[in-house]
Amino acid sequence: MSTATDDDSNGHKRPLRYVMGLLYIGAGILHFVAPRVYARVVPPRFPKPVVLVYLSGLAEIVLGGGVLLQRTRRRSAWGIIALLVAVFPANVHMATSDVATDAVPDRIEGIA
Repeated sequence: MSTATDDDSNGHKRPLRYVMGLLYIGAGILHFVAPRVYARVVPPRFPKPVVLVYLSGLAEIVLGGGVLLQRTRRRSAWGIIALLVAVFPANVHMATSDVATDAVPDRIEGIA
């Protein structure tokens, strides 16, 4: 008789966990590569947007890595949920203002 693990019976969760973790790590690294692009989507009422970008990037890297490790997986998943709630104002600001189109290359501006 097999014991329950945190993977489903046909193993779909494991590859998706790696994809999720690596995507968060990659997105976090991009916060350090192009901080000014990310800072433009921070709502104006928030102070020090570049610092907030670095903090959220660091959180994405740490939490993305945490999802990859069994020992920290559950806490990291909850941390990602909290991070998504924390950055929601930036997503709303980006969706309701023209800041997102400023970061889009001219060749795909119509699509964006």
